[in-house]
Amino acid sequence: MENKPYNIQISDQQDKMIAHFSGNLVINYINEIVDIVKKEISFSKPLDLIIDNPESIDLTFIQLVLSIQKDSLENNQDLSVTANIKPELKSVIANAGFNQFFN
Repeated sequence: MENKPYNIQISDQQDKMIAHFSGNLVINYINEIVDIVKKEISFSKPLDLIIDNPESIDLTFIQLVLSIQKDSLENNQDLSVTANIKPELKSVIANAGFNQFFN
């Protein structure tokens, strides 16, 4: 099995889906991450999105989260976002104007 610089675990539970992201959530890998999200996340039930202490994160991943939010709304499903992010990465997000999204 190939060792990826990011980790995505998606579980489909009876009453909701859980998507857990960690590692390098950056532009270099965003196409692969988007492909996994498209294949494995169903918007037929609520989604818990967990961003757990990523090594790095950039605006492409933030755009993906916003896209997931839009898809959840369009399908009338609840979305919960939990983010455990290092202070230096939080400042990058805040400087881009997205700090309220992760509070």
